[in-house]
Amino acid sequence: MILTRKTMLIAALTTALLALSAVAVTFIVLEVRDNDPITYVEHDPIVIWGDDDFDAYKFPGKGTENNPYRISEYNITTDSYTGISIWNTKKYFIIENCYINASAIGISIESVDPGSAIVTNNICNSNAKIGILVYDSPQIVLSKNTCRYNGYGLVIDSSSSCLLTENICKNNNVGIIIFYSPLASLVKCESLNNNLGIYVGYSSSSSIDDCKINYNNEGLSIDSSPAFRIEESEISSNTYGLLMIKSRSSIIENNDFNHNYYGIFLHENTLAYFNHNNITYNAYGMFFKTGVDTSTISYNYFERNYIYAINIELSNDNNVIHHNTFVNNSASGMSQAHDDGLNLWYDIYSNSGNFWDDWIGIGSYTIDGFGGNSDLYPLETPPVF
Repeated sequence: MILTRKTMLIAALTTALLALSAVAVTFIVLEVRDNDPITYVEHDPIVIWGDDDFDAYKFPGKGTENNPYRISEYNITTDSYTGISIWNTKKYFIIENCYINASAIGISIESVDPGSAIVTNNICNSNAKIGILVYDSPQIVLSKNTCRYNGYGLVIDSSSSCLLTENICKNNNVGIIIFYSPLASLVKCESLNNNLGIYVGYSSSSSIDDCKINYNNEGLSIDSSPAFRIEESEISSNTYGLLMIKSRSSIIENNDFNHNYYGIFLHENTLAYFNHNNITYNAYGMFFKTGVDTSTISYNYFERNYIYAINIELSNDNNVIHHNTFVNNSASGMSQAHDDGLNLWYDIYSNSGNFWDDWIGIGSYTIDGFGGNSDLYPLETPPVF
């Protein structure tokens, strides 16, 4: 089953652009956590294929919710396929403060009981396939891990309601992957200098909050994941800031999209809400490719997007754009937006449009494009956010 899922995962990523005892020797790995270096104990790979295997390792703890087993402060640098592998368990456990460098996967957690595992403050470095993998294991917590120079940094596959908080993924092929895992929550994570920063596929009602997604080729890719939320995040210096495909009823608000080529790139999305975002210094602030319908773009700030603040191609209709601020967009000196579709550039209930700093002060504001659209009610002053 896991092989089938991995095959599907690689295909989906291509479309969007993817038991041995401890040795009693210690050494210092030059990593600093909370201002203190961690002293690791060298350890052979850890393989646990059921609850009984925990006993063989004699980890501290009793495997209960209040006193979980603790796999802590090990250096596992190995040619083995996986550094730590835990499968088909019901006991509670914590993997913490470990350094893992295996040939393929650093930490693998598969088919464990819901909520039974916490993976925190580990470093997974130069694993050829995956830094940390969670498969078929709901409600797992991953916090404060660093994954770098791996194929994929963090992978959550077929595992609902997982929480990822304060993880750092950098210099991987893909930083973070959420796949067939609804209700995932990413909070205060950083994904930097990857080919693809974060990929979320087929994972409804998931969210990203207060994350930094910077200096990737493709920043954040949302694929077939309805009711997705992105809030309070910084998405900058990517080729694609946000790439959203087939993700109905999503909410994107209070984010900064800056210095990307495409700040936001949309394809086949409906009923999305883009509110209170700062969209600045991109080539295109927002780019509607095709099939983007019945969405609302309001109370956003667009400044110095070089080509257009908003570019809407054919077959994108019935979107409503109002109460936005447009300042010094489009280096061509023409309209700050372009629209080939049939869309409404004002709010029909209040007869209020958008603020355009190049509006002459009388009449409507003409939008470039074959759609023949205009903002009939330009605002004299920028709207209050």
